[in-house]
Amino acid sequence: MLLDKLSLDEMVQNQYSNHDDWKKLLKDPERVQVWDDAVKRREKLNQFCYFAVKWPQFASYYCKAKRFVKYSSVSPKISLKYEVNLINELALTLSSTKDMEEVLLVDIEWGREQIIVIQGEKIVSFCSESPIKIHYKYEESEGWITSNDKWNFSPNEGAVVFAIIDSDLESSDLNENLNHSKSVSYVVLLPLQK
Repeated sequence: MLLDKLSLDEMVQNQYSNHDDWKKLLKDPERVQVWDDAVKRREKLNQFCYFAVKWPQFASYYCKAKRFVKYSSVSPKISLKYEVNLINELALTLSSTKDMEEVLLVDIEWGREQIIVIQGEKIVSFCSESPIKIHYKYEESEGWITSNDKWNFSPNEGAVVFAIIDSDLESSDLNENLNHSKSVSYVVLLPLQK
């Protein structure tokens, strides 16, 4: 593909008037994948811009954290899921049990940063093959949970930044865990824009 990412980004935003580049894109045998990748890049950029404008202090923290991301092939697989109530409202009045099912939100990729947009309140679970340390930061709060815990996500509390750390240290010092970890990823749970 001869088109650069900036040109494709402008094309996605419909701000590009070079008709020859549109012709190049349409003639490219990989055009579907190229266009899909350009749209996904733009969506990620839009999400980050929204995050940075609405919560600049966390966006700054998130950008500085990039130096800590790393990947090890021995780190366990981990994913984020959210709970969905499968029983409709009528069934709830007839039964005292609550059937909850977990739906995959995203597989966490070690050594990467991910921004995940969530609509409404959700109970988020971290599912992993073995316990993983997770440092959270939101509003004026920060602390530690593990992959065995759940997170009650509320859009009213704003964005939540998670440092997901595969570390054997017993320390609760974030920098120490980041520096001595096998793998680190950052995930932002971002409320859907209104």
